[in-house]
Amino acid sequence: MGLKRQRVTIITSLILIASCLVVSLHAVNDKPSSHPTTNSQTKYWPGDEWRTSTPEEQGMDSDYLYQTMNKTMTYKQDVFSRFDSMLIIKNGYLISELYAPNKRKDEYYDLYSATKSVISALVGIAIYEGYIAGLDAKVMDFFPEYRTQPLDRKKESITVGDLLTMSGGFKWDEWNNPATDLDPAGEMFRSLEPVKFLLEKQIVNEPGTVFNYSTGESLLLSEIINKSTGMGTANYAAKKLFEPLGIRNYKWDTLRDGVPGNLRLTARDMAKFGYLFLNHGVWNEQQIVPSDWVDRSTSKQIDTNVGQETDGYGYQWWRNTFGGYAAKGMFGQYICVLPEQDIVVVFQSHLSIRNIDYLLPLFMVKNAVINAIKSHNPLPPNNQLKEFEKGLLAEQSSEFGTCGNTFGCKN
Repeated sequence: MGLKRQRVTIITSLILIASCLVVSLHAVNDKPSSHPTTNSQTKYWPGDEWRTSTPEEQGMDSDYLYQTMNKTMTYKQDVFSRFDSMLIIKNGYLISELYAPNKRKDEYYDLYSATKSVISALVGIAIYEGYIAGLDAKVMDFFPEYRTQPLDRKKESITVGDLLTMSGGFKWDEWNNPATDLDPAGEMFRSLEPVKFLLEKQIVNEPGTVFNYSTGESLLLSEIINKSTGMGTANYAAKKLFEPLGIRNYKWDTLRDGVPGNLRLTARDMAKFGYLFLNHGVWNEQQIVPSDWVDRSTSKQIDTNVGQETDGYGYQWWRNTFGGYAAKGMFGQYICVLPEQDIVVVFQSHLSIRNIDYLLPLFMVKNAVINAIKSHNPLPPNNQLKEFEKGLLAEQSSEFGTCGNTFGCKN
């Protein structure tokens, strides 16, 4: 999602936003309160409904939160860019749930590349259950039908771990051509033989050494799950992940060979997935994703050098410069997990990827959400809270079809 020819413009815009995001702070006394502490002593697991609270009840200043978010929205550069939903989970409580006009909480949405983080979780489960030998398992061993003679030494050395860190070494220029006719990911989705499409690509870097953003390598992980588990990626995801979390309203978009590639979830179920990782893979006192996998997949495994508030890449998760980690999808789909603050933030959006617009949710998390935390104890209620909530996304609608003006957007 990064275009080299726009790098100077984007950097300049980022500096402008950072310098202009000034909203009056309300002094908050962090003295002991007569209210109960916001730190829950009993772990909570949402079912069909989340338990709800307000920002103030969880020690956050909603005036600062929403004013800063609103200010950030003014920096949109594309008139058709819009935010569709925003959810904030703090201390296990749903403290903010906002939807744009004509958007509903039961409406599932394309995750785009945020799907990669879900696929990573499935890989971790499959390794734990013995379906995949481990991070060092050789990719070509799953697809012997695509071996060529003489054997390509570099291609034969590619491991599952290399795919997880997007360092398989394939010639693949997706980062500079997102959602265009030159995007190889689009070609792979359209190919009748998607695995062959990728594995026939030339190896230009030693596997495991250089990060190169590649949806193709993530799709290959789905193909590996599909083959190794014997039950298919969709069924495996349903049994091992979605059913335990109570996720029922979802849909997979598949490759031409029928293997799942893109996932659609509701905003609330995106929050469930983030909350699962916030709690080290545990749900309802059961270990759904191995805890060591959660730790490793969300830790920095490789440098990316792409900017965009990114501090390295784990196993299909992005590390944030401001703390925590995120699942990121094209056009502004985000699941941001902030363990230090006990927060999950979800965005569903139609934001342009031709400028800085798709980065605005990250600026909101960094400048609005984190900085709105004022106390470990409840704050006095904000009498204007409902007015703020009602107004924030009220004008987030587009009359240019259903997708704004960005090619490839389907929601």
